[in-house]
Amino acid sequence: TYVDLQPRAQALGDLLFGAGRGERSYASVYIGQGIGAGFICDGALHRGSRGAGGEVGHVVVDRGGPLCLRGCWEALANRRWVQRAAAEAGLSGPESFDVAALVARAPRDPRAAAVLAEYTQNVALGIANLQQILGCGLFVLHGDPAGAGESFRAGVEQAARNQAFDHPGGPVRIVLGTTDDVAALRGAAALVLSQALHIAF
Repeated sequence: TYVDLQPRAQALGDLLFGAGRGERSYASVYIGQGIGAGFICDGALHRGSRGAGGEVGHVVVDRGGPLCLRGCWEALANRRWVQRAAAEAGLSGPESFDVAALVARAPRDPRAAAVLAEYTQNVALGIANLQQILGCGLFVLHGDPAGAGESFRAGVEQAARNQAFDHPGGPVRIVLGTTDDVAALRGAAALVLSQALHIAF
């Protein structure tokens, strides 16, 4: 048995089997009930000191924002935020909302469109911060965003580009993981094989 965090396994799955193939550096971001990320830096999986890297959801992006850590990215861009914002906007059935539901309802309901626009900016803010810190241009979004479609992907990409300085590696690129989101399972299998075959990632 080998233990590692799900976002790191996901990043490795993207490296070997998904959108990260052929990329030297990128972030694989999971957004659902929580937010986490795995990083591939110059072709290697980054774990941080004693395996503590990747807790990007708890980076504070709004000091006056809602509690988790006060105003952290996770409190502003996870599924609970979407559900709370949908309830505050008066949308019916907010407890079942995720970003795909917002995308589906936004064209016919300006309240859903407003929540989606704010959520898009919240997701993009965290990505722009990561781009500024890490200098990687590619971000693979898994979890709830994976099923949100091209309009959401393009909106997050443009918003992140608007919030980040130009970078020598090029502008921020956003791609969506697959809706079956098997990257973490594939990455976990690769972790086991890497240990058994003594291959470092």
